[in-house]
Amino acid sequence: MRPIQRSVAEEMMFPRTGENTLLQLNMGEGKSSVIVPVVSSALADGKQLVRVVVLKPLAKQMFAVLVRRLSGLANRRIFYLPFSRDVKASTASQELQPLFDSCRRERGILVVQPEHILSFKLMGIDIAIRMENTSNGIASTLLASQCWLFKNSRDILDESDEVLNVKYQLVYTSGVQEPLEDHPERWIRVQEILHCARKHAYRMREMYPDSLKVEQTKREAFPIIRILDTATGIHLTNCVAEEVLMQEGFRLLPQRAREAALKFITCEDSERHASILVQYRGTGLWRHLLLLRGLLGCGILRFVLEKKRWRVDYGLDLSRTLLAVPYRAKDVPTLRADFGHPDVAIALSCLSYYYGGLPDEKVMLCFQLLLKLDNPSLEYEVKSIHYYPPFLGHNYALYCRPGLPLAIECHLSSRRS
Repeated sequence: MRPIQRSVAEEMMFPRTGENTLLQLNMGEGKSSVIVPVVSSALADGKQLVRVVVLKPLAKQMFAVLVRRLSGLANRRIFYLPFSRDVKASTASQELQPLFDSCRRERGILVVQPEHILSFKLMGIDIAIRMENTSNGIASTLLASQCWLFKNSRDILDESDEVLNVKYQLVYTSGVQEPLEDHPERWIRVQEILHCARKHAYRMREMYPDSLKVEQTKREAFPIIRILDTATGIHLTNCVAEEVLMQEGFRLLPQRAREAALKFITCEDSERHASILVQYRGTGLWRHLLLLRGLLGCGILRFVLEKKRWRVDYGLDLSRTLLAVPYRAKDVPTLRADFGHPDVAIALSCLSYYYGGLPDEKVMLCFQLLLKLDNPSLEYEVKSIHYYPPFLGHNYALYCRPGLPLAIECHLSSRRS
């Protein structure tokens, strides 16, 4: 081993702080091929279970490296345990703990992926919450195994910056499907925010030519907005917040309450200003303020315009859902993953339709759903987002309403009428 590899391995095995340790080496210095096999084999002493946590694209390569390095003269067994929600809970409760014990006793090494760990953890919690009479024993067994892993396992994370990224979340749906709180106003508000962001982005792109991109093409009436600098994104959200508070729902508030609302939704000294707004708790105005606080103050708007790129990080997969889904690569949607945060999913879905437009079959579907309502004209008379992208010789105003994935108002051009 090289001296730098030895020092890193010793620090990983016996950190001077006695706590979790994060170390960094340049590419090609033997992190995965030298340090991980040495550290994992040294820590697997029969008293603790050693888990090597790797990303899914690197799992097969890491498994092959460990087999090649440690299954010969070192005579170590390499275990691989894929786990998902499709695994039967009864099978998991009976067979997993003996396998963990065997891996620790034989000084083996367990190769796992982040989603395997999260899926196993959530399965026990999910079954325990449901508390079915036939599942009490299964839930207690799975939770006991999770506690055992917490106390007896030692984890080695390869590419820890990606493994610990917040995008590695796992959401298990349970119970009866229910609508989002404050629907349908919730997604109407999101579209109003996007409408304001578009207007201010046009105005600010000359002020920040290197940190704010507004790409307008002939086909796309809603521009592709990309925030390239956090300070510019904060300025944009502050401008949107000021405009939102000038709308009809807030103009009737006293001046002191309106100033407190601005500070509250932008998360500036929010605790002191929240006490001024306490009289509005439980009302529709309070729910509106909380939504704006998440979109603007907590950075959801900046997140979708800065961290996510259309057709690269997100887009549509109409074969399984009408909502936007994460993408693995350009124009390659993930097979099963969804966005866990509802407001992020709503915002990215709106942007996907704004950028890509509606094909003819979706236009006809919207008309069919619209005609099934009791009073379509009254339903869509008041609230709409005035957005008219020219698709196929038509002008469509896009917005969402109850029971419709996407509703439109069509104004036929004189040439086509």
